[in-house]
Amino acid sequence: MHPLPTHPRLRAVDLAPLPGAAEARGRAWLLTDPSGYLEAPLELSGAALLLLALCDGTRDHAAICAEFTARSRQALSVAELAEFLASMDAQLLLDSPRFDAHRARLLVEWRTQEWRAAAHAGGAYDADPGALAAALDGWLAGPPPVAPPAGRLRALVAPHIDFHRGGAGYGRAYARLLDFEPPEVVVLLGTGHGAEEGRFIVADKGFETPLGRLAIDRPLLARLEQSLPRDHRRGELAHRQEHSLEFQAVWLAHLAQRAGAPPPSIVPILATSFDDLLEPGGGPLHEAETRDFLCALRGAVAAEPRRLLVVVGADLAHVGPRFGDPRPLDAAQLQQVRARDDAALDAFATASPQRFLDAVASHRNQDRICSVAGLYAALFAVEARAGERLVYDQASEPGGALAVTFGGAALYGEEAGPGLRRRDARRSG
Repeated sequence: MHPLPTHPRLRAVDLAPLPGAAEARGRAWLLTDPSGYLEAPLELSGAALLLLALCDGTRDHAAICAEFTARSRQALSVAELAEFLASMDAQLLLDSPRFDAHRARLLVEWRTQEWRAAAHAGGAYDADPGALAAALDGWLAGPPPVAPPAGRLRALVAPHIDFHRGGAGYGRAYARLLDFEPPEVVVLLGTGHGAEEGRFIVADKGFETPLGRLAIDRPLLARLEQSLPRDHRRGELAHRQEHSLEFQAVWLAHLAQRAGAPPPSIVPILATSFDDLLEPGGGPLHEAETRDFLCALRGAVAAEPRRLLVVVGADLAHVGPRFGDPRPLDAAQLQQVRARDDAALDAFATASPQRFLDAVASHRNQDRICSVAGLYAALFAVEARAGERLVYDQASEPGGALAVTFGGAALYGEEAGPGLRRRDARRSG
């Protein structure tokens, strides 16, 4: 038996109003866990939501009962609260000894695994290799991008939204790789949506996909980590369920099959948030740990003799009441979001890390662009001289409850140095 905390505290979770039939029964809420410890979303009544909101670590059981009664005008005994808390603890929603033990077991299991399982196969995308390949080919068959700029392709930005909303956008981004020789090694930069600690979090696992495995690139990983004064595997369980890199692995495995090439080896890195670094006089290079990581990554990329590509799985704005905005979205608001996204993408395409950061900092990231750190890291690491935009779109729900925006871009460097040469350049050389 695990004892209940004397001052219970809810873990970091996401809450959103539950529309439709549940709302007709009274205000209902959907609780989801970005860290992936909760196996399925949980529907909550308004009373349960209030109780969990009171579990902030500052109140003991008696104080929670008193505050709940004062706010709801419903009596709640300490025994009834204990029963509720025991149920929530069994769901691993409380920061508690039970949860700590569960996370410790998962970490032991994770560290014994050579491969990261395809966590979202059969859910976010088809687990059948044939059906999955056909879907990806369909998205690749969209309008081809214009001819790429001169120079080696050093970085590619693709969405990390789910395939059914962003498949065409992925196709427009990954179609750019069809113009270039296949990569031998890929640095994968994604967003750590459920990360519990760390600015950049490195994993030492290859990725399984229905279309084949992408092995970890141990030489590049070792070169990166040997340059780091701190441990950047802290919080590595965030990789276990994170989709932002898994979706890129699926595309890379598929493109390798199409090219008749071995799948690239990978170095998977999750980035969290730069929002606290956007204040005037701040920035990523003013924080020692972040600066050390970015410089180590740039050095590891520059020293790589093989065909290396940096791939960023990056979505942009997250707006609407589901993300905390006060009013449903309308066309005018979405146009304003697009203008701010355009400014960020245009700045990214200049290949300047500072211009990109300035574009986001100009509005303090008010639209919750979730991939600022990963995009900045790619710009800093590859030292490109030019960029291009490949795609932009907005996925919104009817009624204006939410919109997630996403884009695609590429960065290019000199013919000397890291990156991929154009296929025609390889043939002529």
